[in-house]
Amino acid sequence: LYAFQFSDATASVETLKKIGYCYQKLMDYRKAIENYEKCEIIEEGNLWVNKNIAYCYKKLSKYDSALKYYQIANSLSENNISIIYNLAVCYTELKEFEKGLNLFYKIDYLEAEATHSEKFYLYKGHCLWTNGKKTEAIENYKKYPYDKLFDELTNSPIGLSSIECIYISDYVRYLK
Repeated sequence: LYAFQFSDATASVETLKKIGYCYQKLMDYRKAIENYEKCEIIEEGNLWVNKNIAYCYKKLSKYDSALKYYQIANSLSENNISIIYNLAVCYTELKEFEKGLNLFYKIDYLEAEATHSEKFYLYKGHCLWTNGKKTEAIENYKKYPYDKLFDELTNSPIGLSSIECIYISDYVRYLK
């Protein structure tokens, strides 16, 4: 493990990245962020560092901080599908559903023929539902595993009632 003692003055960016990454793999996201942020101070505008800081904040459910770093990463690498997806997820978790939906549409445009992850369809469904596009939302929810759908709807950022969760999951099951 790289996490042996270094004074801040002698630690190189590469060493700090490696220490941060070790902490990230150990799921100690706060310590990972500390090391990554030191890298960002020394070497501003590093795409890899900004993406990893954002990832760690996202894992800590600090979506506003994650959003900030994903926006920096997006400015360094435009049209990167992974970054755009994570921006959309952050906006969805922050209840900015229209911004999230616009980014999901952008991904659909950039990858017209692609098959996306289950979570992509779940989050896109949330954004569609809150924007009044319930039929389109159901079409996206159909692409999410039925056995997980009710729990995901119950814990979603869109604030569905229990009745709505039952309705949606039963309707999706009926359509499958």
